[in-house]
Amino acid sequence: MKRKFFSALLCAMISFCLIVSSAACAPEENKEPDDGGPPIVTPQPDDDKDNETPGEDPDGEGDPSGEGPGEDETPDEELPSESGLTFELHSDGYTCYVSGIGTCTDTEIVIPDTHNGSPVVNIGGHSFSGSDIKSIVIPDSVVGIGEGAFSGCTSLTDVTLGAKTQTIKAQAFQGCTNLTNINIPESVTTIGEGAFSGCDKLEQTENGVHYIAGWVIDCETTVENVTLRQGTTGIANRAFFLCAQLKSITLPESLTAIDTFAFSGCSALTSIDLPENLVSIGVSAFEACSSLTSIAIPDGVRTIGERVFSGCTAMTQAVIPAGLTSVGPFAFYNCSQLSAVTLPDGLASIGESAFSGCARLKSVFIPDSVTTIGTSAFSHCEQLSAVAVGSNVTTIGRYAFENCTSLTSVIFKNTIGWTIYDEPIDVADPAQNAANLTGTYCWSDWTRN
Repeated sequence: MKRKFFSALLCAMISFCLIVSSAACAPEENKEPDDGGPPIVTPQPDDDKDNETPGEDPDGEGDPSGEGPGEDETPDEELPSESGLTFELHSDGYTCYVSGIGTCTDTEIVIPDTHNGSPVVNIGGHSFSGSDIKSIVIPDSVVGIGEGAFSGCTSLTDVTLGAKTQTIKAQAFQGCTNLTNINIPESVTTIGEGAFSGCDKLEQTENGVHYIAGWVIDCETTVENVTLRQGTTGIANRAFFLCAQLKSITLPESLTAIDTFAFSGCSALTSIDLPENLVSIGVSAFEACSSLTSIAIPDGVRTIGERVFSGCTAMTQAVIPAGLTSVGPFAFYNCSQLSAVTLPDGLASIGESAFSGCARLKSVFIPDSVTTIGTSAFSHCEQLSAVAVGSNVTTIGRYAFENCTSLTSVIFKNTIGWTIYDEPIDVADPAQNAANLTGTYCWSDWTRN
C-alpha cells in the first residue's frame, strides 16, 4: 500500500503546481467544472428542441465536452431546484448534471432522472464532498460520477448506482469511512485511482488482493501468483501497477473490464489468459510488461486503446479478434520481438505509431475495411519487407514507414486518385512505392480522393 501512498503524494504535488500555474495565467471565470462526465449517450430532445445540438461523445477519461463553457460558448446555466440541490446544463443545452448539494438539508438523497425536463446524466466533481448525507440513490440516467464527488462524506453508509453508470472518477468516494454498501453495475468500465481510498469498511482482502463490490481495487506489491475470485467483474485503475514480482494471474470468466494502467509495469508477468467475456481494456493496461510473450484478445473487445501493449518487448505473438474496429496510438509500440500480426476485416483505423518499433515484423496486409493509417504507424520496422494496402485506405500519415530499411514492395489495391501535396502520384509500381514511402515522400501525408 506504500506504493499507492507515494504515488498519490507525487500526483498531489504535481497537481498543486499545475493549479498554481494555471491560476497565475488564466482568469478564474474561464475554469471549467468537473461535471462527472461523460454524457456518453445523449437522449433525444423533445420536439420543441429539435434544432438544438446534441451532446458529443467524449472519451470518458476526464475531459467531457459538456462540463463547462469553452472560449466561444456561453456559461452553463444554473437551474433552480426545489429540493435544494443545484443542477447545471451541459453545453449541449439539453442534458444536465448535479453540480452541488446547495441548500438541501436531507441526508437520504434520491437523485431525479430529469430536472426541469433535462436528463440528469452526471454527478459533478466534488458536488457532495464533505457533506453529511447518509445514503444516496443515483438513477439509471447517470453515466458518470465525478472526481471527488462524495469524498469526505464520513456519514455516508449506502450508495445505489444506476444500471447505466460507466465511469467512477478518481477519489469519488475517498474518505467515506463508514460506507458499507455499494453496488457496482456491469456497465462500469472505469474506476479512477483512489476512488474508494479509505473506505475500509467496504474493502475485502484475499491473498493480498483488495476487492470492493466485485472489483479489484488494489493489491500488495509482494504478490507473485494470483487467482482472482469468481464473480470479479473489473480490475480498477492501477490495481496491479508496478507489481514487479507478479508472475502469473488467473482471471475469472466473469471479468468484463480491465481499467487503465491495471497491469502496467508488471515486468515479471510472462503470460495472461484474457476471458471471453472481457469487453474493455483501458489505456496502458499492459504497458511495460516486458516479460509478456503473447496475448490473445477476446472477440468481445472492439478497440485496442492507446499504449495498451506498448513496451512489451518480449511479445512475439498477438491474436487480434475479428470484431476489432481500431488499433489505438502506440498500441504495440516497441514490441520489438513481434514478428507477425493479422489485422482483421472490419478494422477501420490504425493509430499513430501503433506498430512503430516492431523491428521483427516482416509483412503486413492492410484489410479493405481500413480507411486511415496513422502517422509513423509502422516506422522503425526494420525487417518489414512487404505491405499490401487495402482498397478503401484514403490516408497514409507522414512517416508511416520511416526507417523500414528492408521494405521493397508496397502494393496498392486501389491505385486511382492518390496525391501528395495535392499533386497526383503514380502508385502502380510496388518497388517505387516502397522507395517513396521510406525515402522520397516519407515525410508527407498520402491521400486518395
